[in-house]
Amino acid sequence: MHVRSTLSRSEFEQTLTQRRVTSLSIIYAALIVGILTFAVIAFAIPGNSQHSDEGSMDILLLLSGVHAFTALTMYSVVPIILKQLLNIEKIQASAAAAPPAEKVLAAIQSAHIIRMAMYEGAAIFGLIICLLTSLWGHAATNPELLLNGLSAFFFLVMSAATFPTKERLLNIFSEYFERTSL
Repeated sequence: MHVRSTLSRSEFEQTLTQRRVTSLSIIYAALIVGILTFAVIAFAIPGNSQHSDEGSMDILLLLSGVHAFTALTMYSVVPIILKQLLNIEKIQASAAAAPPAEKVLAAIQSAHIIRMAMYEGAAIFGLIICLLTSLWGHAATNPELLLNGLSAFFFLVMSAATFPTKERLLNIFSEYFERTSL
């Protein structure tokens, strides 16, 4: 049986210490650095046009189609998943014996990490295709294949737009939890 209580923004703000914001920021920064590093590698490796063949081009086109589908799916489905992760009933039903503010903060942190990990998957997939395009010598003859790197660009834009700050996390609390009972 759950005891219902109303969680105020000020109670949540007390739980949201700078240490907790910093830990989530470090996770974001690590994801960003990983994508930037892979992008530099993918685009800096010189291609070898002597090894390009029609079979590798077929593979790259197939991978590009799968990547487009994957990226579009991720960017369409992740907001739905985020709402489910921040669903008040699911947070209430969690077995954790933590105070309500702790449960909400844990849910927000988990939702952020899961969202960015899913976006990162699409970004890495796109960068792998860019790397293969260069390695297999198709970058000069088929530069459109390098558009697969756009998912990495979108990941970086999304990371910058949602990089965790205390104010952004408080806004998420207000949007999802401020007028609900826990």
